[in-house]
Amino acid sequence: MFFKMNKATIKFNKKIGSPDGMTLDAKKNLWVCHYGGSCITVYNSKGKKIHKINLPAKNITNCTFGGTNNSELFITSAIKGLKKSDIKKYNLSGSLFKVKTNCKGVISKPFSMSV
Repeated sequence: MFFKMNKATIKFNKKIGSPDGMTLDAKKNLWVCHYGGSCITVYNSKGKKIHKINLPAKNITNCTFGGTNNSELFITSAIKGLKKSDIKKYNLSGSLFKVKTNCKGVISKPFSMSV
């Protein structure tokens, strides 16, 4: 599976799951959740992998920055479709995680809608 960002193309190996939810940090690094891969990988704007966070859950679904100074990463995971052996190995699947980082996320703009 490929993902294009600016002029860079990121190729994802099936061994680390499928790319799912993503977010950007203030330095324009892309944080990618890996469904079925138990991790989040971080890519710079040139498409080079610069960091990997391993997690005790198999299906990592989404992440967003928040918390103190917008430097904490909140990560969701799913238990759906896991075999009993996977649940035993990844016993925190379905959990919400908080990871303190040394970077800040992009500040989101509020959304409003008139009906």
